[in-house]
Amino acid sequence: MLRRLRPIGWVCMSCRRCAPFFHPRKSFACPKCRPGVMWRGHGPLCLPQTQEERKMEGVDVAIIGGGFGGLASALWCHRLGLRCVVLERREALGGQLHWIYNPLPDYPGFTGDGAALAAQLTSQLHSLSIPVHTNVEVHSIEDEPLRLRTSAGELTARACILATGLRRRRLRVPGAETFEGKGLSYTASGCPEMFEGKHVAIVGGGDGAFENALILAKTSPHVTILYRGDAPRARPQFTEEVDNSENITLLCQHDVLSIQGDACVESVLCEGPEGQKELAIGALLVKIGLEPNIQLVESLCALDDTSTVQTDRLQRTTHERIFAVGDVCTSLDPSLSVAAGQACFAVREIERLLR
Repeated sequence: MLRRLRPIGWVCMSCRRCAPFFHPRKSFACPKCRPGVMWRGHGPLCLPQTQEERKMEGVDVAIIGGGFGGLASALWCHRLGLRCVVLERREALGGQLHWIYNPLPDYPGFTGDGAALAAQLTSQLHSLSIPVHTNVEVHSIEDEPLRLRTSAGELTARACILATGLRRRRLRVPGAETFEGKGLSYTASGCPEMFEGKHVAIVGGGDGAFENALILAKTSPHVTILYRGDAPRARPQFTEEVDNSENITLLCQHDVLSIQGDACVESVLCEGPEGQKELAIGALLVKIGLEPNIQLVESLCALDDTSTVQTDRLQRTTHERIFAVGDVCTSLDPSLSVAAGQACFAVREIERLLR
């Protein structure tokens, strides 16, 4: 969208002074000038920074994760006047929103898909000049004071919001790591050529497995779903469509033991009620659920019995200055609406704590 707009000037992201549209380094007297481009009808967008310029200063709130919960927290920090920064390890903001390809059915006032909501939130943060650092990995959090060691340098914060969300659960059997990207994938959206025209096996019994089976069955001669449970957990709409499909086979009570092949996946060894058998396939899609990204705080915060971060009703963890929002701390009814409410609770409590 910004490519179609005309820049109208420079703004210093440190002192907020504006200047005519010419070389930014000669436009300001500010010794710590951080230039940003002013776009008509939009807020300033920071220019790419050198390694030296990317040294981050202290903030009130460091938000780890640029998914929905993290972005909602940043908006609340801005509303309450707290200096915050969003740290996202990927190139794009939005997190799991980019995994939602259909219109959102349960978020009030918005009917687009996940990517559209991510784009709208990103534009909103830019218009408010909320600092965002993408492609930044947080390596560790040190206590007293809170100090974050990141791939872009160190950052001190008076409080921290953990919004790291979930990651795809990995298949831990012989051959899984060897053949990842060579016929084995955890997503079907970015590599359709890996599955097209091949017999595809899908591991899993939830919505993700069944929905992908229905999609891949349109371009694959046959799809086999391997599920270790007695009955699938997918919603009735998906299970009914799979039952009525002529080229989808569901094998319940089947455990994957290993993945075999030479240069790429050629077969999968599984065990069912009738014993072990080898299934010849051309590709394998793994959809066995998600698990929370808790590595950063395992030694700082208590976890609950589902391995999510334990929080109280105000999103406080067992560490007095670390809060958590979104799926990393929500094992019951995770949703966008829940994450938005948690962001409100967390930031309001932080504002009271730092007052």
